[in-house]
Amino acid sequence: MTGDGDGIGDRDMTGGGDSARDATADASAGMKRYRTGLLEKKGDIYERLEEFGGMTESLLKAASLYREMGDEESWLHSVEAVRRIIALESRRGRVEEELRLRGDLERYHVERGKPVGALYAENVERCYSLGKPMLAVAFFRRGIELHGGDEETFPDHLHLARSFLSGGKLVEAGATYQEASRRLSDPGKKGMIFRELGYLYRITGEVKQAAKTLETALSLAQRGGDREGEIRVLCELEKLADDEVEREKMVRSAHINEMAKVIALRDKLTEENNASQKIIRETGKIIEAQEAERAEKHSLIDSIREGLPEAGPDRTRQLAVMEKLRTAVDRMDTSIENLNRTIRDNQSRKLSGQEERTRLASRLTELMKEDAVMKRKIEGIEATAAGFRERALKLDPMLATSAKLDTLEEDIYRHLATGSVPQITIPTRTKENIEFSDEKRVFRYGSGLSSRSAKSTDGANMLMRTAYVIDFIDDMIRTSLAGKNRSSTLRELYYISESWGKLSKFGTQNESNNLIEDLEIISSHLRENFHLRPEEDGARVIGNITLRERNRKGEWKDINCRNDVGDSGYTIPYNVEKEKLLFTQVDADLVIAIETGGMFDRLVENGFDEEARAVLVHIKGQPARSTRRFLKRLNEETRLPVLVFTDGDPWSYRIYASIAYGAIKTAHLSHHLATPSAEFIGITPSDILSYDLPTDRLSDKDLEALNSELTDPRFADEFWQNEISTQLKIKKKSEQQALAKYGLDFVTETYLPEKLREMGYMG
Repeated sequence: MTGDGDGIGDRDMTGGGDSARDATADASAGMKRYRTGLLEKKGDIYERLEEFGGMTESLLKAASLYREMGDEESWLHSVEAVRRIIALESRRGRVEEELRLRGDLERYHVERGKPVGALYAENVERCYSLGKPMLAVAFFRRGIELHGGDEETFPDHLHLARSFLSGGKLVEAGATYQEASRRLSDPGKKGMIFRELGYLYRITGEVKQAAKTLETALSLAQRGGDREGEIRVLCELEKLADDEVEREKMVRSAHINEMAKVIALRDKLTEENNASQKIIRETGKIIEAQEAERAEKHSLIDSIREGLPEAGPDRTRQLAVMEKLRTAVDRMDTSIENLNRTIRDNQSRKLSGQEERTRLASRLTELMKEDAVMKRKIEGIEATAAGFRERALKLDPMLATSAKLDTLEEDIYRHLATGSVPQITIPTRTKENIEFSDEKRVFRYGSGLSSRSAKSTDGANMLMRTAYVIDFIDDMIRTSLAGKNRSSTLRELYYISESWGKLSKFGTQNESNNLIEDLEIISSHLRENFHLRPEEDGARVIGNITLRERNRKGEWKDINCRNDVGDSGYTIPYNVEKEKLLFTQVDADLVIAIETGGMFDRLVENGFDEEARAVLVHIKGQPARSTRRFLKRLNEETRLPVLVFTDGDPWSYRIYASIAYGAIKTAHLSHHLATPSAEFIGITPSDILSYDLPTDRLSDKDLEALNSELTDPRFADEFWQNEISTQLKIKKKSEQQALAKYGLDFVTETYLPEKLREMGYMG
């Protein structure tokens, strides 16, 4: 029995063991299914509770239970529950709790091994949109702890530093940048950190440290092959130089004010000395007259005394006359003494004034020498800034423009973040602030500065419009970089502002045009780089010159401006930079820029372009910027002289001045648009007399304009001073077409050949 029992028992236990294990496994699976079912039910219950009671705690428990289950579907339920809590906290305005939960959601993804990039980008965008940088600080600090390795924490360090910067915590921002630079090895990422650290040094006034840090950033960007990063560093270096220029201009502006005071005091002393001299001269004449009268009275007294009777009524009467004469002489003696005292006082004042004028003249000489040094220093710094700008433009013109505009927005934002009043400083755009640049040989804005500040409502609105315009320009540039060329006219920009709201839209197109000009001045980039163009057509060109132009499809096409065009000629596009237009072949000796369409057509019809081997350019009155830039490039790159042929009136002389030296309105672009070697070929006031041309009388506005030109630095040389003075005397003006008095061919057979021979351009 024992054996049988043992045997049976052994078998039963063997078979029963397998069955037990199976039963246990089944039971375990059943229990798991049961538990899962309970968890699912609890999760559902907690989720449903939120619908009824808005209970965040319920959703948190649901999320926790879903994560406990471990399977994919439950984990997704957990994520969805957390997202619902985030949305709930956002609606309640509990931002700090919302950001904490967003951090938790990232952690769940990391723990699960799920991609976190898209979620991180979403959370970063939310952090910045909240406008509460110090709350974002806690979020990014948790990110550094969560994301692990040094390279992986790069975005967290970057955003953490930016959050500190936005919150005005500059020291903490600097420390974060420094920590990131120590932890990173990738040159591209490290270069970005150093660029932003350089920006921080710049805005805190640590100029030398900023320059050193940015040079390091530039080297890292180049090593990492980060072209956009390199461009942004170059723009930051340019802005560093721009800031230094602004500081130096403020110092020089104060210096110029001191010179103005010295000059004003000198002029006042000159007036006083002249007044004293006049008093001395007139008083001297009075003394001479009184002394002559006194001598006459003395002579009369002597005569009366010699004929005085011994006695009688006549003696009494004559003695009375003598007494009156003596009294008059005494009064005259007193008067002459007083007059002599007046002369002595004025001579003393004059001598003192002359000594003071000598001292002021010496002081003015010193100040002018110091000013020349300051001016050269500013031009040197400007040249450094231009060097950085040209390097950036060479890498990519569109990215360079976008990056430079970004630096302007960053500075406005930095003012807001640190609690200071945002403002933009630009040159004062007046004739009084125009001066000659020895380096560029053109007239440009001097050191006078004005500001656009948010202290006033108008100023704040202007800054808001500035931000809108920069974003609009940046959007066009980014769209073009993506392969779809995008540009706008100045008129379209004005109408687009209608969608920016009541406070931000422009009242007139002049407002939008002026803002674009301000941006050009501040950024030192052309509006053509902004992808903005004017409404007017370009000028026309006829001559044996071959251009290579890039069409809208990006293809280069060769165009000869004589053989490949009709009588109207080649039309200059609004953008004539090298990425759009090249001069490939030039067979000509000179360029003639012609004011009127009628004269241009006359020269073309008479074949003067061939006869004189000239490139003829119809500038269409006051030339567009693209025309002036075309003439400058043609002059610089082909060495062809540029001659300007206009009507004989003050407004036409200004056309010449804008081509040669730049216009007051675009003085900031004179180095880019002006052709300093350009010469004026007519019509001059002397021509009106020499050729006896038909004329019209000068209007009051014409006379006012001519008198203004006498003090305009662009007309300061002897030629223009003589010609303008001549015209003011004859009070006459004349048009180019007045030459037709002598026949249609006179201009090409006589007038222009004579002028060109005088100037040495024709044999």
